[in-house]
Amino acid sequence: MAKKITIQPNNPHFFKFIKCDSLQGISIPRAFVKDYLVGEKCEGKKARLRTKKSKKSWIVSTKGCCFTDGWENFHNENDLHAGDFLLFEHKGGFTFDVLVFDDSMCEKAYPPLDGDAKDDEIVMEIDKPTKKRKYQNKKLAQIFSSSNLKNTAKVKNPLQLIVEMKPSHFKWRTFHVSAPFGRESGLVRIAKLAKDTNKSYMITIKDPNGKSWKLRLNYKPSANVACFGSGWPEFRKANKLKVGDVCTFMVVSMTSQKILLEMSVCKCKASF
Repeated sequence: MAKKITIQPNNPHFFKFIKCDSLQGISIPRAFVKDYLVGEKCEGKKARLRTKKSKKSWIVSTKGCCFTDGWENFHNENDLHAGDFLLFEHKGGFTFDVLVFDDSMCEKAYPPLDGDAKDDEIVMEIDKPTKKRKYQNKKLAQIFSSSNLKNTAKVKNPLQLIVEMKPSHFKWRTFHVSAPFGRESGLVRIAKLAKDTNKSYMITIKDPNGKSWKLRLNYKPSANVACFGSGWPEFRKANKLKVGDVCTFMVVSMTSQKILLEMSVCKCKASF
């Protein structure tokens, strides 16, 4: 009887579904370990996981055939939820490229990385930098380095961020500020400082009805961007934002204690 011939892939894959109890860790299929990790000892290994969300790699420890220490960080930073489908591609050793699919059965879309924003994802306008603008930005940076600031720093020629709401803006409980706007406005610097000092920094956004909302300013080190955190889902819901709406965020004033933005919105007209 002829011997059965099998052809093994150069970069083998395995998949896992995220379950409600997957936060603590997931296992590598034993069949995958047997066939493709021959000679490798899983116990105590440091696996390197990479996704399209960031250029960074996540280092996750293994115990037996399970990803354990470091997995929770990978889980949270990649916004994984029960029902998500993960496809692991073995790149050699204990390095895996991970593709994430959500319940739409499509690959999960992540906010653009620093410098990777595309025209069809985010529509953004920033006033052209002038000598006066550069001076104001430099001055604001100097002001925020002082801890005894008391007076409001008025922004005479305010920066504006114009964003067309996409489906991806409704998948997360945070709103990622585009990298160029975050740098120009100083939001990235402030968010990073707050994170480094373990402090919570709240910004104020005034909606088109004049109501002020307190939103937490977070920092995402993996992408070096600032984002609106706690308070954003409520703000989004109250203002009845929909896909296609165009929102304009304008920096009105900045102090060491308060940042005030005003938001206006051009509602999308439904097409039939």
